[in-house]
Amino acid sequence: MTRRPKGLLGQIRDLVSWLGEGRRLTQTDRIGLADARELVELLETGDEVDPVMFGRVEKTKSSAELRGLTELAEWAKAAALVRVVKHRLVPVKKHAKTLDDPEGLRRALFRGLASSNFAVSPDYGWRAESLLEIDYDLGFDTIVGILYIHPGVLSIHKIAEAVWDTLAPRWRLSDRSPRQMATLRKSTAADVRIVMDRLAQLGTVIVRGDNVNLTSLGRTDLARRRGEPEPGDPVLRLRVELLDVDDPTPWRRIDIAPAATLGQLHSAIQAAMGWKNAHLHDFTTADGTRYGPEADEDSADETKTTVGEALTPGADLAYTYDFGDDWRHRVSLELETTAEADRAYPYCADGAGACPPEDCGGPPGYSHLKAALTGSAGPEQAELLDWLGLERATEFDPADFDRDLANKRLRAL
Repeated sequence: MTRRPKGLLGQIRDLVSWLGEGRRLTQTDRIGLADARELVELLETGDEVDPVMFGRVEKTKSSAELRGLTELAEWAKAAALVRVVKHRLVPVKKHAKTLDDPEGLRRALFRGLASSNFAVSPDYGWRAESLLEIDYDLGFDTIVGILYIHPGVLSIHKIAEAVWDTLAPRWRLSDRSPRQMATLRKSTAADVRIVMDRLAQLGTVIVRGDNVNLTSLGRTDLARRRGEPEPGDPVLRLRVELLDVDDPTPWRRIDIAPAATLGQLHSAIQAAMGWKNAHLHDFTTADGTRYGPEADEDSADETKTTVGEALTPGADLAYTYDFGDDWRHRVSLELETTAEADRAYPYCADGAGACPPEDCGGPPGYSHLKAALTGSAGPEQAELLDWLGLERATEFDPADFDRDLANKRLRAL
């Protein structure tokens, strides 16, 4: 009878259980070869000890040659389930209960994968240099960001290209030969695939050939990493209304976690409304306290105050964008609700009215622009159309609002 593979969670549990109170490591803090031989079989790592190559036995000299086992141990370290103390590998006792909680263990392993480049590290075996290995934090965030922003089936090859396009400009590569660049690009793509396979082990994604898609479980993983509320957690429903603009009045209904900062609310308003975040802004509470991007003599730091602290029922929050055009918004708390599964937060639940064009002169300038575009054709209308990048006045609709587009921008934050 063929044994079923243990699965990642089973392997990690068995590794920690095998440790007992701790096991001695080598002077280089590697698992000893005798212990490694035992663990390869116990954990079903798939490693081959003393492999036969070209008709002869190649003796395994170090556990570092056993990639599956080494990676499991490094993963357990990154998840803070085990640690090295004086050349001994010991369990972290305060996290012992995590091993009996499948979802808690899976979360710990996800955090470990997100925080450490052990899966693409060159520390065991020969590996070509990879941009993902040396710039792992940004590379990992790029991978999961793409998965989160674009739900559905994606090409791993295309994701690898996006990772390259993100990381390559950060490094001085002009002195590399075309052959070296091709090798670096190939190894980076290979490491993206390794990360995808590890995410698949966690149930975060499903991988089929070159295709990958985020699972419902994975959406929760990535939402949690972004600081979003989990299903059932409290959520505030806010109404954001642009003042001094009518016919129609632009407004948005935004669901956001009370623990989100005012800085995150600023980003959410920009995305939901359709502003370009090209100017200064501030918040003012009902008691007159101002919050801005940085603390100074006139305002407090918006990144240090949460939405739940600044906004209370019956006490609106003022948000001003672009101190030249002076776009004033009223932010009101409509109700408290709970987060829904498979929904990204912040979330735009409703809205109306187009966002005015940036730098059009504030509410008075916007009123003039709308009147000019609905009036008879002439030099001024032609000039405005050219400024807006439109061919016809009918292309501009002040009532236009696309909720799906607003939420796409919010997911991309």
